[in-house]
Amino acid sequence: MTASAHRRWHGKEYLDEVPGTPPLVDVEWLDKNKKDVVILHATYDPECKMNQRDFVKAYYQDLDKRIERFKSDEYKNSHIPKAIEFSINCATYPGRTEKFYLYTPLEVSRYLQRLAIFPDEHIVVYSSGPFNGMLYASKVRWLLKLYEFTKVSVLDGGLGAWKKAGKPVTDEVYVLQPSVHVPGRLNLDEHVNFSDLTSATDDRYVPILHQLQQYNFIDCRPAAQFQGRAKPSQFIDWQVSGTFIQHSKNLPSLNLVTTKGFMASKQEIRRAAREAKYDKNFPTVLFCYDGMQCHLVGLAMEHAGYPPPKIYAGGLVEIEMRQPNFINGQYGCPLY
Repeated sequence: MTASAHRRWHGKEYLDEVPGTPPLVDVEWLDKNKKDVVILHATYDPECKMNQRDFVKAYYQDLDKRIERFKSDEYKNSHIPKAIEFSINCATYPGRTEKFYLYTPLEVSRYLQRLAIFPDEHIVVYSSGPFNGMLYASKVRWLLKLYEFTKVSVLDGGLGAWKKAGKPVTDEVYVLQPSVHVPGRLNLDEHVNFSDLTSATDDRYVPILHQLQQYNFIDCRPAAQFQGRAKPSQFIDWQVSGTFIQHSKNLPSLNLVTTKGFMASKQEIRRAAREAKYDKNFPTVLFCYDGMQCHLVGLAMEHAGYPPPKIYAGGLVEIEMRQPNFINGQYGCPLY
């Protein structure tokens, strides 16, 4: 987050109303404003288990093949009229140590051209996957912001809420006229990678992972996984001696969505942040197991008026592969 953006908070923990594009919009807002926004239907195929070498060989430089491979029946069968399919599988690829590796701005611009979307448009993302579609939609929102799309919202309650409100859906695929999208740079204001966590810099002499007491380093997994009550363990490396990273905090994404599939109220989100020991004086980094649930927590925090957090999308999958000894926290021990 830029310094000018941070000044909006003036030392406050959160703002009641954050200026600019709302992180979250409801069904009635979208129905009223649908002619003035671009609507994206976020899709993801979790069954794609290809490793980096095979994926790069088969799909990296063949966008047509990639789009065809990851077309979603879910989108094809039912979507909001004029919504455009945005596949997370097309916009990221499996890395050696990360589940969602980022394309270069040049490569991803080829995909964005096909979608005919521009960085200055207001985009509303929805889905019908987990958490009433907000899990995949929040991931897409973060990806677009990385590639300098500044006006991106998520539909609260996703496609399920749209249908329940009696709004129209269709199986007609919207015909796109490819745009001329000029690749920009990666906007890293809301992103950290493994190197950022483990390396010293000119303005940070101690790596982040060695001074977590000075961060809101927030693990977004369910409490049972964080505390080690979930069986079997997610971790397989013998060097992993705990169930979480020492001095990390736990703010489960599950706690931020209501039983009806909508985002929790701002007051409920703020209460959950306090219970997780969020400290307004510290920078915030969110992560989870494989780089998906943390985006939903980031969306919730922005909705509740907190400064946009940074996201470590490599998650515990990458840390287990590269620095497993850091996963050494044991719930209930005095150090925690």
